[in-house]
Amino acid sequence: MRLQRWELAIGLIGLLIGGGLLLFWLSPRLLAFGPVGTAVSAAQPIELRLNRGLELTAAEQFLQITPSVNGQFLISEGRLQFAPLSGWPYGQQLTVTIRAGWPGQNGLPLWRGRQWTFEVGEPDIYFVTTDQTGSLIWTTSPGEDEPEIWLREVGEIVEAVMAPDGRTLLLTLLDDQNRTHLVRHRRFPPAREVLLTCSDTVCRQPWPQPDGQLVAYERLPAAGRGQQPEVWLLDSLSGQSWPAHDPTLFGEPSVAAALAAPFSHSPRWSPDGRTLAYFKPDASLIILLDVTGGSPPALIPAQLNEMGGWSPQGDSLIYTELTFGDPSFFEQWEEAILASDDAQHLEPGLYNHLVRTELVGGRTTDLSAGLPVEEGSPGWSPDGRYLAFTRSLGGGGRQIWYSQADGSNATPLTDDPFYHHSAPRWSPDGRYLLFMRSSLVPGSEAPAIWLVEIATGQFTQISAYGFLPGWRP
Repeated sequence: MRLQRWELAIGLIGLLIGGGLLLFWLSPRLLAFGPVGTAVSAAQPIELRLNRGLELTAAEQFLQITPSVNGQFLISEGRLQFAPLSGWPYGQQLTVTIRAGWPGQNGLPLWRGRQWTFEVGEPDIYFVTTDQTGSLIWTTSPGEDEPEIWLREVGEIVEAVMAPDGRTLLLTLLDDQNRTHLVRHRRFPPAREVLLTCSDTVCRQPWPQPDGQLVAYERLPAAGRGQQPEVWLLDSLSGQSWPAHDPTLFGEPSVAAALAAPFSHSPRWSPDGRTLAYFKPDASLIILLDVTGGSPPALIPAQLNEMGGWSPQGDSLIYTELTFGDPSFFEQWEEAILASDDAQHLEPGLYNHLVRTELVGGRTTDLSAGLPVEEGSPGWSPDGRYLAFTRSLGGGGRQIWYSQADGSNATPLTDDPFYHHSAPRWSPDGRYLLFMRSSLVPGSEAPAIWLVEIATGQFTQISAYGFLPGWRP
């Protein structure tokens, strides 16, 4: 039986159509994309949802972001993400171009490209309140009037720490059985997970490793009072946990023996996530631990009172230390004791001062040398040029101050001795300082959350009640 030409033509067309449909079905296609809008979080990654996987090695050729931003690509469950390393630039519009032809993992090219834009909004504020059911975390933007509920937790939120990349929030949660939990909230997409539950110990002060999976935290016996804390490390993927301090890492046996006690606290990660700084009070040392094992621990002599943390460049540490406000006080006091005179009438002039240690060269500087002031809560501005801290002069409530990174040009931002100001937090763009304000009169007012714009000195009350304030990029 001979087929007519028209029958052959129809059959060929059918084969072509069928083959085209098969290729279309097998080819990678973009099903959804984001982010879009005009108030996108600086931490939100670009996400592509696909029916087929794409070759990650070709990503830089076929995905273009204007203006260019450094980041990393991630693939999981049919999603391809590009996450900015330092966040998207605030207030800018970005254009994303996906070019057709991007090779898929099956060898077939992406069927069709896309282009879209999004605009990065200002960083958000978060803070915590409590009610009869537990704890609530609220968010708002500096220009908004009414905060909105972001998260609810059954239990008491003791601490809240945003990861440096702005994509996860770590909580210390106390339940009604006095157990502590380290809880992580992911933002993109939203997800909650309990990283660690501590029943016979108290776990606190979680600090996430930048661009890593480790969490440094403090652990101490549940008895609490009089017990000594110890810094531990938690692998957030495997759930395994171990002490951070290992005396065997110190090459000199006498040094290892002197540092054998587990007493340690105040862990802080370096910006690159390679080094963990923590304080050993029994040895009066800050220890710098290279978690990659590339170098032995370094030691910094210190009488630390409160750890501030690393400079954004990773070249200095800021903290508070017990010092003499006026060295002449100590000289007079020492002379009186040596002479067996009554020295009780002399004021020793002991204060907590801001101290900066430069890690290259090891130079340590009392930034408030000679001043009779009490200082605390030091923190670097995002560009590392300024410091924010609290200061008290001769009694009264602590005020919010800021200065150059070397301590010069110290300037008060608040001036109300009847109120105590605490927990200053720089906004990620360096434009604002967020802080708590509470009355010195017991029971008169609840602690409130306030905001000050550095350039204008304008104050805004964010909430009449709240605590644990922070920024959500």
